[in-house]
Amino acid sequence: MDVIAVAAFVAAGLYAWRLRRGDFPRKLRQLEERGYVMEKRVQRQNDRKVTLIWGRLPCAVNLRFQIVESKLLDQSKRFAEADAVKLGHPEFDERFSVLMDLPQLAPAILDEPTRETLLGLEEVNFTTGSIASLLEDDSFPEVEGGERGVLQLWAMHLDREKVSNADAQPVVELGKSLAQKVAEVAKANGLLPR
Repeated sequence: MDVIAVAAFVAAGLYAWRLRRGDFPRKLRQLEERGYVMEKRVQRQNDRKVTLIWGRLPCAVNLRFQIVESKLLDQSKRFAEADAVKLGHPEFDERFSVLMDLPQLAPAILDEPTRETLLGLEEVNFTTGSIASLLEDDSFPEVEGGERGVLQLWAMHLDREKVSNADAQPVVELGKSLAQKVAEVAKANGLLPR
């Protein structure tokens, strides 16, 4: 009887591992077909359910850039060395914290239409990141070592779990637009990895 229970437990574990392992190829197909991946996550530090939308930056960059809703800033410890940037637009500056390595480049990324779009969305954060910082350990297994730390992805974190594809579209478009702007600013300022 115990042998059957152990065998069933092992079989269930292997099945769950294969499902989880099989999830990343599905995400890659989504990335290739749509240009982004949308997934539900549970944040480790507080067990809050969120939606993560991510994609590839147009090119790898050496420019850390993050926009965080100020009320959620205490949860974001990623760029402790970066200064919060004030853009001189009170409504935006009060609601969002912009964190980046080179604060003087923020206005080139966050123009008026981009700020207005962000102000029209609820509980949304944007970040550039690496495979190692944004995705799970088994993501992109072909990328090894130091390459896993290269900033080559963008992500939008929505502080809610239930997001329909239709509701996600403005967020996806904003994410792609910000990713394009980050890449352009990085190129113009020689901030590409060698």
